[in-house]
Parts: sequence; C-alpha cells; structure tokens
Amino acid sequence: MADPGSAKTALTLFDYAIKLGEWIAKQIHRERLYFVFQRYRRSKGGWGTQPTLGLMMDFRVTSTYRTPVEINRGEVIYWKGLRRHTFSRIQGGRPFLPRIPTDFRALFPVMPPPVPEAKPFKARIVFIDNYGKRYCAGRFTFLTHNPQTPYPPD
Repeated sequence: MADPGSAKTALTLFDYAIKLGEWIAKQIHRERLYFVFQRYRRSKGGWGTQPTLGLMMDFRVTSTYRTPVEINRGEVIYWKGLRRHTFSRIQGGRPFLPRIPTDFRALFPVMPPPVPEAKPFKARIVFIDNYGKRYCAGRFTFLTHNPQTPYPPD
C-alpha cells in the first residue's frame, strides 16, 4: 500500500502546477488597453472665476478585450513639494472595440494651476476603464508653448 502522505504531497504539487499554468496563461493573454501618445496642448484657462491649467492629450488606443470597453475616469497625478496631488476627471466617450485602433482625446482642467505658466509641469496620467483596471499612460512633462510659433496643423 502506498504512503498516504506522499500521495497527498503529489496531489498538492500537481494542484500548484495547474495554478501556475493558469497564471502564466492569464499573463500571456491579458486583456488590457494599450495607449500610444500622439500630442498634447497646454493652455491657461478658467473654470468659472477660478484659474486653471488646461491639458489636452491625444492618444491612439488599442483594446485586447473580447468585448467593448470604455474609459470612465482619467487622473493627473503630480507632486508639489513632498505632497502627492491627484486630479480626477470623468471621461465620456465611445467604447473601444476589440483590436481596432481608436483615437482618444483626454481633457484635464487642473485647478488651481500647480505651477506658474513659464515652468514645465510634470505629471503621470492614469486612466481607469469600466472594469476598474488602471492604466498608466505615461509620465509627461508639459512645456509652455511659445505664442510666436504656431501649433502644428491638426
């Protein structure tokens, strides 16, 4: 008769091997959104009587989901001294269809402006989809545009 302890150990190792295989398969075929940065514009604006720093960013987004997915929220995360600040904004838009590159524009009126107009503004942009997953689109340095030089055409 076989030792019951060795059979239990073999079944436990086999169970761990199955879980490891499932985890690897999930990592390889992960459903997510891929953001490719196109351009940005930084502007000075106002929201009511409050001054704002306006950020407009264009991305090309590709989805690997099997179903359509939407971006519900966008966040601008920046540091001011030793304090971390997060500015959230609801993003409305059309859903991203599976494996079809789609243009996406994010608008962030950050108020109050965290830096003077002449200084560069460094921030991390994060988007949250309707499944609750967070996607870091990248860390960006927003420079002030010189008004004498025209913007490139759209």
